[in-house]
Amino acid sequence: MSKFLSLVDKFLISIITKIITVCMVALTVIVFVQVISRYVFKTSVGDMGELPVYLMILAIWVAGALLARKDDHIKLDVMPLIIKNKKVLKYIRLFVNVLTVGSIGFFTYLSFDYVQFGIATGDTSAGLGFPLWWLTSFISISGLLITIYYILHSFKEAKELKKWKS
Repeated sequence: MSKFLSLVDKFLISIITKIITVCMVALTVIVFVQVISRYVFKTSVGDMGELPVYLMILAIWVAGALLARKDDHIKLDVMPLIIKNKKVLKYIRLFVNVLTVGSIGFFTYLSFDYVQFGIATGDTSAGLGFPLWWLTSFISISGLLITIYYILHSFKEAKELKKWKS
């Protein structure tokens, strides 16, 4: 089972990396074309102004799952300066991980509801006219992955605490 989960993890990381790469390349090209079009040719590219925003949102949320995998989010770690007891620090980390699972899990639940709402209402973007639930579905999937990774981090912290007790 562990081998299977490792393969799934590698596959997900591969997909996430490709999505981020495509988003960043497309974002760069689109913004470059917009700047050249506007300042050199004195014309607008049309409604493509919103596309870089959507690509950035997509890339950030998908990258959030990648960061959650290794617990590499930016954080201010002041606790080791205040609390010197390593066991207490482990309990605090476990509590923070469980709190993160709860909050991101709740957000993910709400975002899946929002995707269903977007599908039901048929909301589309103002300029390009594509269904907005496409974008929110990526946010929901990324939120689900972040939740799963933090559940795994919580189990890892609890397992380490259990070793200390024995």
